[in-house]
Amino acid sequence: MKRKMLSLILSAVIAASCFGCGASKSASGDVSAEKTTKAETEDETENNESEEKPETSVTDTEENSESETKEYTDDQNASDSSDKSDEVDKKAFNNLLNDINNLEVGTAGSSLKTAATTAAFCDFLYSTPESAGDKLTADFKNYVSSADKDTFLANFEIIENEYREFIDSSEDESSLLDDAGVSNSKYPYDHKKIPLMEKLCETAKSLK
Repeated sequence: MKRKMLSLILSAVIAASCFGCGASKSASGDVSAEKTTKAETEDETENNESEEKPETSVTDTEENSESETKEYTDDQNASDSSDKSDEVDKKAFNNLLNDINNLEVGTAGSSLKTAATTAAFCDFLYSTPESAGDKLTADFKNYVSSADKDTFLANFEIIENEYREFIDSSEDESSLLDDAGVSNSKYPYDHKKIPLMEKLCETAKSLK
């Protein structure tokens, strides 16, 4: 009888022990399954975020940078070109104005001197872009304000009259220029008015 009781107790202990092991394994399996599910969820989230993020192409970035650089360069070149087209040789222009101011009308050889001075002045203006007109006008006014105004404007009127002879006269002024020692002049200027000369003539009249 005692042996039977001991056998039953031992069987119960073994059964309980086996049940505990099974429960432990089940719990461990549940935890492992939970970890696996969580890991899969995190992987899916990362994949979704990766798909949603826009890809920035290195090539696109370089192309944009090159495009911006080209636009800046084009603008800069356009600006430089505009600046160059408006450039005026101030020193040469000032020297020509000095020659006009220093004309001695009525003296021996003054007519030849006037012809040479007019040709040099007209050659300069004929070769200067019309876009430089405002700068030339400003320099012209500044010169007049610092010179003997009456003397300069009187001499400039003589230069204007000679200029009119150059472009309007039916007579060839080449022999006069030859006598004045003028060579390689742009005369007869296509027998057309020189826009910048016309502009300065109007400016001179406005300063009287």
